Amino acid sequence: SLVFSKAAQDLVKSWGFSICRLNLDGQIIWGPSREITEDKQLKLDWEKFDRACELAFRQDKMTVVISSTFQLGSHDKLVNKMCQEEFRIGDPASDELIRQYATLYSQHLKELGLSDKFIFILWDEPYSSVYGDINHVNAIIKKAAPELRTGLYIDSMPAALNRDAIDVWMFVYFSTLKNVTSSRSDNQNRFWVYNDVGMGSYEFPASVPRLYYWLAKRYGIDGYLYWSINTMTKVEFRNGAIFNPGVQFNWIYPGETQNTPLPSLRMLLSREGLDDYEYLEAYMKLYNTPSLPENAAQACPELDDIGEIVFTVKTNRELQDIRNGLARKIDAKLP
Repeated sequence: SLVFSKAAQDLVKSWGFSICRLNLDGQIIWGPSREITEDKQLKLDWEKFDRACELAFRQDKMTVVISSTFQLGSHDKLVNKMCQEEFRIGDPASDELIRQYATLYSQHLKELGLSDKFIFILWDEPYSSVYGDINHVNAIIKKAAPELRTGLYIDSMPAALNRDAIDVWMFVYFSTLKNVTSSRSDNQNRFWVYNDVGMGSYEFPASVPRLYYWLAKRYGIDGYLYWSINTMTKVEFRNGAIFNPGVQFNWIYPGETQNTPLPSLRMLLSREGLDDYEYLEAYMKLYNTPSLPENAAQACPELDDIGEIVFTVKTNRELQDIRNGLARKIDAKLP
């Protein structure tokens, strides 16, 4: 299981990012402890889960949790043995367990006031032969607890999946985003991008992490997910030398020991990008317009025909000047 060092957690929190997994004393909390009784009823123990939620949302101000509670594994099975080995997706007993789980989870999140804080992933990059399983399980969840948000890690938006019923689409490529924007169901689907965000390319300008939030404004990207934040101190120390297997997505650099990571320029610039986004939001709200001033609009990166990012503004100095201009316009509009 994954374990976060306290130093790593403190650094992430200080920069305003969510670790995205519930944890307690550095240990991942995947969900409530569960037991299936002899009469096939589901019993859940929420004690550790509730403590982890209290820390995550009340104290650390976490934004969202990615949950694998209903994630399908191989064909016909759920991960983490939520269903016993003899249960199969589509069997009445299996479907009943899923229904119970969705109902109990929904009721408990409502009691905690956290219904909008969880995204329940159904599959990690599914192949077409399991689309039926995904639709089936999602339908059970939505019937039992329509307010639970379900999602997929995927590289397309195939018609064989029930687009209207799946809330969050986590795309691994920006090119996918370019191709599926017109498929968004009455603006109800949320589009996220994960991992494939150029963090490993040293050919891009240093301002790239900051500009991802400008890109989000232009194309309606609802979230970015960086798994490497979970494993940022997963490094090896050999005879005093540091070996980091995940350098291409490294947000926080290892220090002299594994428990003393150092913040990186990427983290700083991404924090700036979050601030930029707030300026863009404030301007458009105050002026009641969907458009930005011309110079700010030109600063937003674009996706070309194949989904590659085209950066028109490449330096932080340019971005800072544009943001200062927005600040003056915002200030002029305030009472």
